[in-house]
Amino acid sequence: MKDHHDVQYEEYEAMVQNANSIILVWKTDGTVRFMNNFGLNFFEYTSEELIGKNIVGTILSDQDVYEKDLQEMVTDIGANPEEYKNNENENITKEGERVWVAWTNTIISNPDTKEKEVLSVGNDITARKKAEESLSLFLRLINASGQGFAIIGLDEKFQFVNQTLCDLIGNTKPEELIGQSIYDLFPQASRDVLRNKILPDVIKSKQWTGDLDLNQLKEDRSSTTMNFFLVTDENGRPTFIGNIITDISERKRLEEELREFATIDELTKVWNRRFFLEQADRQVKLQVRSRRPLAVLMLDIDLFKQVNDRFGHSIGDDALKTVSQVCLTSLRETDLFGRLGGEEFAALLIDCDQTQAMQVAERMRNAVSIAELMTAKENLRLTISVGVSSSNPTLDLEKLIKEADQAMYKAKETGRNRVCRFQ
Repeated sequence: MKDHHDVQYEEYEAMVQNANSIILVWKTDGTVRFMNNFGLNFFEYTSEELIGKNIVGTILSDQDVYEKDLQEMVTDIGANPEEYKNNENENITKEGERVWVAWTNTIISNPDTKEKEVLSVGNDITARKKAEESLSLFLRLINASGQGFAIIGLDEKFQFVNQTLCDLIGNTKPEELIGQSIYDLFPQASRDVLRNKILPDVIKSKQWTGDLDLNQLKEDRSSTTMNFFLVTDENGRPTFIGNIITDISERKRLEEELREFATIDELTKVWNRRFFLEQADRQVKLQVRSRRPLAVLMLDIDLFKQVNDRFGHSIGDDALKTVSQVCLTSLRETDLFGRLGGEEFAALLIDCDQTQAMQVAERMRNAVSIAELMTAKENLRLTISVGVSSSNPTLDLEKLIKEADQAMYKAKETGRNRVCRFQ
């Protein structure tokens, strides 16, 4: 008949063998003295294959994935166990699979030899480590791409932000944003869109992408586009919202340069010929439908070739810029103005009859004639000749321009620095 102590030992042994954790007893030199069934199955060893062997070379490789010397760690645990009460390290199975285990280590005394041994209780954390490594890799990729990244809880507060996002805002650190409302990151106009449209769309459709302004403390404000996406658990329940923020300032700058190249005359900064004619044609068609008057002015700088020959092309360029800016000041915001080529410009006057057009043309001519262009030799005065054509029955842009051009040449032939209308 078993005595009380034998029964207790058997119960203890059964509890240890059936535990859902790895239970390992090893000598301070690394020799395995005991491992329970759960641990043997986890590492894919039999008791005979593991007992008496060193843990380095069996359940530990010489180095982990981070090139940490594991033999040195084992020796240090035996010498300084109090520093390793809890530690996480990479282990290896018999088949060579790398696994991560969280260990709790306690120094015990061998009842037979009285030698110090280490009792280690371990739990598999491989899935967690892989998730952490995947997240770390993802964040490294995000940071390397120059994109801001944030994790937003369902309570609409930041759970994580990277440094790139803080750099976009300016004068901010990640820890200062954790726990703050996502709405603190945006101006009021963006907050309303975020609250009433974007976040509901993310919850419903799982994603939203578009341009949205940030609150920015830095002087050189960035243009940003954002991708909000919903992350769910294995049951499809929402867990958090991710947000990737991309600085598109350079793209916007290039787009603006391309837009200017396509629409703006590089020298004078007024509309170029192609864009002026496109906009004027569109406006003429609108005037046809509304039956409202309009007029076309054609103007040319008088004796411009002599300016170039006498003062040089640099002063000629300054003359073109001066005339274009003076003419603009004589027009309303609704009127159109562009450089057609060389020293020739055109204007389309909206809701303007012939009498009013003549007044505008005269005001423009006079403004140019009193403007002075400073040169090294003398103060240069310029003049222009202007031709006016007002609405014809068909409101044909090509015909209006041709008529205004004929009137302009009549102004030149009759003495320059004057306004003539088409008759």
